[in-house]
Amino acid sequence: MSTMLAWSVTIAQALLGFAMACATFRILRGPRAQDRVVGFDSLYVNAMLLLLVFGIGAGSTLYFEAALMVAL
Repeated sequence: MSTMLAWSVTIAQALLGFAMACATFRILRGPRAQDRVVGFDSLYVNAMLLLLVFGIGAGSTLYFEAALMVAL
């Protein structure tokens, strides 16, 4: 894996982790049920994207299949 790709994967993982933390905060502290639903939707989409980024970094198709299962 090239250096540029390794740095990009690392930055993407960090940003997706931050997005998941923000979505978790919205789920826990959302004043309305609609906020919690949007937070949960954002959380599972970010989890799927994080699995895809892990798959790119590891070069394994197992992560892509797991992301497909989360998307379904």
